[in-house]
Amino acid sequence: MQVKQIYSDPLRNRTFAFLDGVLGPQRALLAMGRLAKLRIGIVGCGGIGSTIAYLLAGMGVRRFMLVDPDRVEKGNLTRQVLFQLSDVGKPKVDSLSTALQDRFGDFEIEKLSASALNQQAIRLLANADTIICAGDNPPDLAHRLRERIPKNVGIWACGYALGVSVVRPPSKVKARSSSTPQWESLPSGFAPSIGFQNFEIAARCCSLLTLGLCGDSKNPNSIYVHDYRDQC
Repeated sequence: MQVKQIYSDPLRNRTFAFLDGVLGPQRALLAMGRLAKLRIGIVGCGGIGSTIAYLLAGMGVRRFMLVDPDRVEKGNLTRQVLFQLSDVGKPKVDSLSTALQDRFGDFEIEKLSASALNQQAIRLLANADTIICAGDNPPDLAHRLRERIPKNVGIWACGYALGVSVVRPPSKVKARSSSTPQWESLPSGFAPSIGFQNFEIAARCCSLLTLGLCGDSKNPNSIYVHDYRDQC
C-alpha cells in the first residue's frame, strides 16, 4: 500500500522508482524515510552548494541549514542555476531558500549570512545530521569545521582545483594537524568553477550520500577524484 501511494505522488514517484530499481522496494522505502528526516547543513551556497541543495530537495530532504556570507553577483548566474537577475545583490542564503520553497513547497530552513567559522554558525551547524562543505574560503574550511563540530556530525567536502573535481566523504575529512599543508587561495580567475563541473561534483556527492544511507555505497570511504585534464 505504501509503495502504491508513493508511486501516485508526483513529487516522490521518480525518486522512489530510481531507488526501487537500485535497492529494491524495502530498502528504497528505508532510504526515502531517512532522507525525509535528515537535517542537512549546506556550507557555501554557490555553484556546488546550491545545486546539492536542489538535488537533495528533489530526493525528499526538507530540512536545511544554509550558511554563506556572500551575496549573489551577476557573474554567478552563468553557473548557479537557481539564482536570477532579480537576486543580484541579495544574500545567497535568502535567494536559495526562496528558490527551494518556490519550487518544492514547504521546508524547514534555517539560514545565516555569515562565515561558517562564525560562532553562531558553528552552533547552528552542530545541530545538523550531516554537513556538506562546498565553501572554499579558507581553502581548508571543511577541516577547520571538523575541529569545531561534534564528531557525530558527518562532514562531506566538495570542491575543485586546477580542473580536478574532488568529493571527500566524512571519513576523509580530518581535523588539521601540525603536518597538514597550509593551503592558500588561488589567484582570482585561476582555474575558476564552471557550470558542468559544479553539477558533476554536486551529483556525485548526492549519489554517494543517498546510497550510503542504506550502506549500499560500494566504496563509502573512497575519495572521488575526476581530472578533466585527462580528457585533453
